[in-house]
This record gives sequence, structure tokens and C-alpha cells, in this order.
Amino acid sequence: MNIPIFSGGFTSAQVQKARIAVDQAEKRIELSQDQIRINLNNVELRMDESLSKIAASQKNVKTARRAFEIAESRVYNGLATQLELKDSRLLLDQAQITYLSAIYEYLEAYFDWELLTGNIEF
Repeated sequence: MNIPIFSGGFTSAQVQKARIAVDQAEKRIELSQDQIRINLNNVELRMDESLSKIAASQKNVKTARRAFEIAESRVYNGLATQLELKDSRLLLDQAQITYLSAIYEYLEAYFDWELLTGNIEF
């Protein structure tokens, strides 16, 4: 029967190697957790910004719609030209496009949030 008395430090080297691997894994986990927190904060900020844009765009659409109605009335009464009516219609269309763009940005951020939180599988 042979019993090794001297292993040449092999066992302690393997233990040290395993501890280093555990430390590296813990660091990777911490880094991943930090990255997830950062991504969630960024998406939350995008959602908040988009909600603000939606609110502002709604007001702009309401104002542009009222200006277009006034321009229509002025044209009907002969107090304005077709060009003024077209300009006010163009401003209304631009306001509506901005509103729809803000809604799109919000939905994009919302779906990113759902993806990050695991509510949607991609």
C-alpha cells in the first residue's frame, strides 16, 4: 500500500485556483447586477421622458386644432386665404405626428422594460 506523504503543494494550488474562480464568478455576477440596474434606470428615465413628451404634444395638438378651426372660419368668412388655411393644416399635421412619435417612444421604452424584467420572452 502506498500513501503519498508529499503532494508537492498540488492540493493547496487546486484549492487556491478554485477560490480564484469563485471570486471571478462573484465579480461577474456583481457586474451583471449593476448592468441590469443601469439598464432598468435608463428605461425608466426614457419612459418618464416619453410621458412628458406625450403630455406636451397633446397640448400642442389641441392648440393647433383650435388654430386650424379658426383659420377655417376665417376662410369661410372671406377674412383669410387658402394659403393660411394650408399653413394651419400643416401645423396641425406636424403636431399630430409629434404626438404619435412620442407615443411610439413610450411604447418602445415600455416593451424594453417588459423585456428587461422578464415579462416578455424574445
